Amino acid sequence: MNDTFSAILNMHEADDNKQANIEELMTAAIDKEFANGKEILDTAELLCISVKDFIAGRITDFPIIPVRQSDEFYIKKHTESQVPYFHSHKFY
Repeated sequence: MNDTFSAILNMHEADDNKQANIEELMTAAIDKEFANGKEILDTAELLCISVKDFIAGRITDFPIIPVRQSDEFYIKKHTESQVPYFHSHKFY
């Protein structure tokens, strides 16, 4: 793997690890990255569900399907801090 590619992956890993451990960063990411982010956050608060538990995939019966949004196409490797979860996309 070339050094530039390795540096980008290491940066993604560090950013995601930091975000996964700070609830304020997770909340901001949910609000930004999901079309229904406010609904997700409001429902989590109403159900007394930690945002960290939601992101970590420990909540399997969450009543809302997260819908990812983006204004541009990008590719990002899933990092060790990310847990796969059921979601949809607003774009393709």
